[in-house]
Amino acid sequence: MIRRIAYLVGFMLLAMGSLFIVNAIVMPLIFLILGIFSFVFYPTYFNWLLQRKVARTYRDESRRTTLDTRVLRVTDQGIEEKSDLGEIKVKWDAIDSIESTPGYAIISIRSVPSIIVPEARMSSGDYTPFVNACRQYLKDKAAYRLTAVSSPDEKTDPK
Repeated sequence: MIRRIAYLVGFMLLAMGSLFIVNAIVMPLIFLILGIFSFVFYPTYFNWLLQRKVARTYRDESRRTTLDTRVLRVTDQGIEEKSDLGEIKVKWDAIDSIESTPGYAIISIRSVPSIIVPEARMSSGDYTPFVNACRQYLKDKAAYRLTAVSSPDEKTDPK
């Protein structure tokens, strides 16, 4: 809605500016019609453009994997992601954080949001236990790191 209003205001300003510069009614009338036309038909154009881009993405085999169905599994070693093309395993050491928003879980790998899990697309299993299991493994990993850092491997002799 904001973009529609911005187009309308932009074309209105162009209409007023061209009226002062050209001093003829034809140019402002054209910009006024363009503003109203963009306000009314922009949602239809945007939906058409979005459908075209999604269809193009599905047709392209190299991009199709981004929209394909996947299976995510939490294991002791990390998160496994399986699809028709193959399997990816991400170790817990590589996972930095798991953020949860209403409807989505975002798993950041090396500070980059890499795996986005939409709650509405979960076909089997539960969203909340999945996110809780991931968070528990991350807490265990952090606790293990703290223990490893605080206990020295060998005793040092100060000289």
